[in-house]
Amino acid sequence: WTFGLLVIVVLSWSLLCILGTIPNIYYASDGRVLLSGYLIILVVPAFIIIPQSAFRSMSSELDDGTFETLSLSMLKPRHILFGKLNVASLQLIIYMSVVAPCIALTYLLRGITLELILFDFLVVTLTTLSLSVVAIALAAFSRSRVLQVLFSVVLIGLQLIVIYPVTRTLIALTFSGLSGSASAGN
Repeated sequence: WTFGLLVIVVLSWSLLCILGTIPNIYYASDGRVLLSGYLIILVVPAFIIIPQSAFRSMSSELDDGTFETLSLSMLKPRHILFGKLNVASLQLIIYMSVVAPCIALTYLLRGITLELILFDFLVVTLTTLSLSVVAIALAAFSRSRVLQVLFSVVLIGLQLIVIYPVTRTLIALTFSGLSGSASAGN
């Protein structure tokens, strides 16, 4: 359902911005505003939903008793961790695949460089994977229901602490460019 909701929100934002700038779309550099909206839309599932699903995935391994089976297998702990991280990476790729064509549109509307777009994707990817690693680690230490609830609340708090400064920095970079005032003169 989050994928479908993401598609609807991305399409709505695209139509809203494009229809709002129709008379000047050929002359104005409107890519920055559009990219800022797409980044905000992407950050929500990337920073909140993906780490929470990684937490739930690891917690369900402990709840269902399949963690004992995994620990008895030939898999090393890092293999289990990388498996959970690969699932988080795949989810991020799926979410980015919805937003990527629209972000390409922002480049066509001018005002955005390819380096900035790649940098934004890199920051979102690294932050999402970092939050997912923390989520998996917290879930691995939560052996009881009470600890799962406590660590889930801690994870939500951490996500809320991270989401604002990272998003604000990405949007500030979108409007100023990667090289600051040097790119403003170009």
